[in-house]
Amino acid sequence: MFETSLGLIGVLKNHLERSLALAPAAGKDTINADHLEASALAPRARLEIAREIERGEAFFNETADAEATTRKILGLESTADPPPPAMPTRPKRRVGERNPHRHPVGVEMEVA
Repeated sequence: MFETSLGLIGVLKNHLERSLALAPAAGKDTINADHLEASALAPRARLEIAREIERGEAFFNETADAEATTRKILGLESTADPPPPAMPTRPKRRVGERNPHRHPVGVEMEVA
């Protein structure tokens, strides 16, 4: 199915619709492998679609490369990888260790 639809959902949908149209004509309630094989696009049509996919992917890759190169030339993007974001530095404590702060000690008494 992937090979005959080239991974395109629209082509797959049309393929299945053609298969479903063949089943009642053959007196069947369901489609089978023969119906799928008979309703697949011709190999030449699939080859042309595959070439279109290849050209489209190449176009988008070239466009992305051109944009990145232009940004570098204009100085909008550095050529080096950006530094990783700084991690907040907090002191490491062991599990169960309390935060440092003063705790009341002893019993408070009123002196008269």
